[in-house]
Amino acid sequence: MKENLKIVSAVVLAFFVSSTIVYFFVKDNQSQSNIPGIDTKLFYSSLDPKAHKVFLVGSSHVASLNSTIIQNIFTENKANYTIYNLGRSGDLPHDRYYTGELDHMISSKPDLVIWGLSFRDFENQQHYINNANSDQKVNDNSFTKLPDVQEYVRKNLSIENLVKDKLEIYVSPRIVTTVTLINTLGIHGVSDYAEARLPFAQVDINSIHVLSDKNTLKSQAEQATPFQGIMVNGSEEDSMKLTIEKLHASHIKIVLFSTPQSSEYLDTISDSDKKKFASILQELSTKYNVPVFNLQDQYANMNIWHDVNHVANFANQPNDDIAKIIMSEIDL
Repeated sequence: MKENLKIVSAVVLAFFVSSTIVYFFVKDNQSQSNIPGIDTKLFYSSLDPKAHKVFLVGSSHVASLNSTIIQNIFTENKANYTIYNLGRSGDLPHDRYYTGELDHMISSKPDLVIWGLSFRDFENQQHYINNANSDQKVNDNSFTKLPDVQEYVRKNLSIENLVKDKLEIYVSPRIVTTVTLINTLGIHGVSDYAEARLPFAQVDINSIHVLSDKNTLKSQAEQATPFQGIMVNGSEEDSMKLTIEKLHASHIKIVLFSTPQSSEYLDTISDSDKKKFASILQELSTKYNVPVFNLQDQYANMNIWHDVNHVANFANQPNDDIAKIIMSEIDL
């Protein structure tokens, strides 16, 4: 009995020690990559620079697009290109540029970068900065607890959880392993699943196919934090300009598109901010000779919305149009 107790104690101690080591390793990796749990340099270096590839880049508005639908259209047309959806929740233009991710992206030599932008990418961030500072003061004395062993086993090692939903998607074992560790250790902001061609997204696999009705969308729009207004000539606009210049200097083509928005969300944006956003895109297009495609209100009244800001993953219309844009820009 005592021998068994010693063994159990040793196992528990080993688990907590290893968990602590992994926790600080992942936290360190977070600060380097700015993407929770994902080593961006490793991801891009794993791609064959000689292979034809297209990168979809942007926020969760882009991540909600379905790279599999787009890829299938290319396959049907016998186009030997791989489409990677690099959308990430909360992404802003400066994130890719100042963290060094853009350099890793360039090193993998994509044939085309197609970047989705919306009002939020150029929103005045001061309101959120003030709130973040306020929250930090409240949480200064907080700490992250190590996971409970029994809870870990119950949640993660049951047969039901090991097989649940995993047979429906193609996944990257490296990313799934990392995500599992991070979720276990209480580090938030990581995908519930990660497609091999959707490495950085934060997606709830249980609700990704849910459509919201008009009343729900309207309610979501009313309850959302009010839009803080477009900042013209702000840091995000400058970051986007630097990004375009760097891609062009590396002879990589970039095109821009305004991401799809629901009519309920568009109703919350003032005409003044809509004009400012359009003027930013127009300046980027004119100054750098970059094609800009307007998808902002193309599907506003269609029944394809998962929530007020995101199209449902299975919606064909926006994915078909993105595929057509890509094909036109790489001369297929």
